[in-house]
Amino acid sequence: MLAIPGIIPPAAVMFPIPRLVIRPVGSLVQHNHSYSAADVAAATENCESSEEEDEEEVMSMNSAFGLACETEEQRHARASRDEKRARALNLPLSNAEIVDLPIDEFNERLSKYELTEAQLALIRDIRRRGKNKVAAQNCRKRKLDQILSLQQDVEALHLEREELERRHEELLAQRLLGRDKYSRLCQLLATHTTRPLSPTLQHLTSVEASLATCDGACHGGARLKKKVHSKWESDE
Repeated sequence: MLAIPGIIPPAAVMFPIPRLVIRPVGSLVQHNHSYSAADVAAATENCESSEEEDEEEVMSMNSAFGLACETEEQRHARASRDEKRARALNLPLSNAEIVDLPIDEFNERLSKYELTEAQLALIRDIRRRGKNKVAAQNCRKRKLDQILSLQQDVEALHLEREELERRHEELLAQRLLGRDKYSRLCQLLATHTTRPLSPTLQHLTSVEASLATCDGACHGGARLKKKVHSKWESDE
C-alpha cells in the first residue's frame, strides 16, 4: 500500500474504548430525609423490643393453654413447686394472696415491701398462672353447664316425641274404629232397605271399599270421608 503524505492509513486510526464506571447504589440515590444514624438505630431497637414483647405474649398464651390442659396431679405438682420457690425467695405474700387479691390491693401490698427483681418476677409469674388457672376453670364450668342444658333439651324432645307417637297411635285406632262402624252402618242400611240403593249410597260403599285398601293414606282418607259425609247430607 502506498503512503500518501498527509493521510493517515485506516489501520493506524485508534478509537478510544469507553470505561464503564460502577458506582454504589447509595451514591446514586439522593435522600432528603432529616433523620440521622442514631434515629435509625433507635427505630431498630424499638422493632426488636416489640418483637420480643410479641414473643412473650405468644409464650404467655401458650402457657395459659397448656395450663388449661393440665391434669389435677400436674397442677398440684406445679403449685407445690411455686410454694417451694416462694419459700426459697422469702416472699412476703402467700400464693393464695398473690392470686386472689384484687389488683389495687395487690399493688398496695407490694408497695409496702422492698422486693428484688427475682421476687417481683416470681410474684408476677405466680399471679399470671393463677389467673389463667381460674379462667380455665370458669371456661370448663361454662362448657359443662352448656352440655348439661343441651342434654336436658334433648331429653325433653325425646319425651315430646314419645307423647306425639302415642297420640298418633290413638288417633289411628280411633280412625279405624270409626271406619269400621261406618262400614257396618252402610251394610245395615243396604240389608234392611226395601228399595234399591241410591247412587249416593252406592258411591259411599265403593268409597269404603277403597279406603279399606289404603290404610297408609291417613290424611287423604280423612279428607275423602269428609267429602262423602257432606255429599250424603246434601242429597238427603
